[in-house]
Amino acid sequence: MYLTYEEYKKMGGSIEEPLVFERLECKARMRIDTVTFGRILTVTEPIKRCMYELIGLIDKQEQSEYPVTSASNDGYSVSYAQPVTEYLDSCIHTAISDYLSNEIDNQGIPLLYRGVD
Repeated sequence: MYLTYEEYKKMGGSIEEPLVFERLECKARMRIDTVTFGRILTVTEPIKRCMYELIGLIDKQEQSEYPVTSASNDGYSVSYAQPVTEYLDSCIHTAISDYLSNEIDNQGIPLLYRGVD
């Protein structure tokens, strides 16, 4: 666990249900582990702040719906707005990049290094 519920609440987190937090924390941790290839052995402050941001974004992503932009009655037609999830995915990638771009693992390798110079 990269961020505990108590740490999350101290940072101003708004999720009231600990079980919901645990589920979202796991999803956020999996996103980070995917990008860093699981190289995080020591949890630093930027990692905790990144987790805080990701938990909020993933929570919003799960709650987003496709808003109706128009509807007609006689031929029954409904149009939906573009999914918010695409935008939130972009925000998730940006948050990971912003918080973890200067972080290194225990061997001095940048966490976001993908093996290509």
